[in-house]
Amino acid sequence: MNQLVTHTFTPSQAETIAAVCQRMFPPTQNWPGAEAAGVPEYVVAAVAEGGAELHAFYVSGLDALDRESHALFGAPFTAIAAQDQDRVLEQIDAAHSADGPDAGARLEAFFGVIWEHGIQGMFCDPQYGGNRDTVGWKLVGFPGAQWGYNAEQMREGFDSRVIVIKTLKDLRDELKVTNG
Repeated sequence: MNQLVTHTFTPSQAETIAAVCQRMFPPTQNWPGAEAAGVPEYVVAAVAEGGAELHAFYVSGLDALDRESHALFGAPFTAIAAQDQDRVLEQIDAAHSADGPDAGARLEAFFGVIWEHGIQGMFCDPQYGGNRDTVGWKLVGFPGAQWGYNAEQMREGFDSRVIVIKTLKDLRDELKVTNG
C-alpha cells in the first residue's frame, strides 16, 4: 500500500479503508484499481473534511467491520484473503451481521457511505484528490471536463475514448493561454 496520510485515523483504520476501497475497485490485468487511483486517500480526506460526526461514524463502522470479519473468519478485515473480504462486504451490503439485525443495519449504512465516498474518489475530477491520472475516467471512457462536443461526438455509438481527456485544471490552463 502507498503511504496513506491518515489525518485522524489510526494506521490500522486507514489500512481498512484502503482494503475496502481496493475490494470495491480491485485491480485487474488491464486496470490498476482503487489504490492507484488514489481512492483511499480521497476517502480519508473526505472524512477529515466532513467533521467529527462523520469521523465517529467511520470509526464505529470500521470497528464493526472488523468485528464482522472476526466473527466470520477469525481475523481483522485487512488480514483475510480478498475473496473473504468480498464475502464480508456482501454480508454487510445485505444488512446481515453476526451481531444481529441492528448491527447489520448500522453496517449497511456504513457500507453505503464508504461506497459513496469510494465512487466519488474513483470518478471525481483529480483536483479533488481522487481519480489519480484519470484512471476512473479511462475505465468508463469518460473524456472529463470539456468545453463542449461536436455533432460527430454527440452521435449515438461514438467512442468517447478517442476524445483527449481533460481535467478542470486543463481547462483553466487553456483559459490562461487564451486570455494571456
